[in-house]
Amino acid sequence: MQETELQKSATESAFQAIKLEKEDKKDEAIEAFDKAVKCLLQLIELHPNSNLSKIYRKQADAYQDRIRVLKEIKSLIS
Repeated sequence: MQETELQKSATESAFQAIKLEKEDKKDEAIEAFDKAVKCLLQLIELHPNSNLSKIYRKQADAYQDRIRVLKEIKSLIS
């Protein structure tokens, strides 16, 4: 995937995840956040020394934190 496609996919997946989370569709939100994380990690691999990589890393970490929270909520509800 090209860099611009990865950026677009990461953004779209994150927006979709937020929408799904608001709709209380936790499993689907987790999948969408995971897709965004994977795209961001691919972007980091393409340009590991870029200033953008720091931003991508921070965002990927935030999405991974959100995934953990959603999984914890799911386990408490079950």
